[in-house]
Amino acid sequence: MKPFPWKCLAVLALVLVAAGCSGGGPRLYKAGGTVKRNNKPVEGAQVTFAYDNGNFANGHTDAEGKFQLTYQNLPGGTVPGKCTVTVSKMGRSATEPTPEVLKAPPKSAEEQKAKMLARQKLMADATKRAAETSPDDFTKTGFTFEITTDETKNNFNIEIKD
Repeated sequence: MKPFPWKCLAVLALVLVAAGCSGGGPRLYKAGGTVKRNNKPVEGAQVTFAYDNGNFANGHTDAEGKFQLTYQNLPGGTVPGKCTVTVSKMGRSATEPTPEVLKAPPKSAEEQKAKMLARQKLMADATKRAAETSPDDFTKTGFTFEITTDETKNNFNIEIKD
């Protein structure tokens, strides 16, 4: 038997297996919107769209209050369906810029140890501040929206009033 036909069959089998393994998952549609509280954009809020089946899509608002949804941490949008929406903003940011003096490489083992302790203190302080409540903290739920296959209709304006 000639080896050429067997090689072709082996390559064909690999191509079919590769084609069957790619791109699984649901079809996602772009969706997002804007969150405002008392007519002002809300920065740093978590927006969660919960489906009846227990799945979810979520996003975070930027400085303009805008968010884009990702479905179960899959980028590119979310699946169609009716959702109950929750918007929450809690705590301050635990991510703060590192001082320049700590970014420079240490010149000795003692300096490295001192920088490590300084970084740990900065992180502990930032975490403590993040856990503190702020007058801007809130959680609002009960909004209902429907994600559709028509992406032009998936731009949701969420207005929160105190």
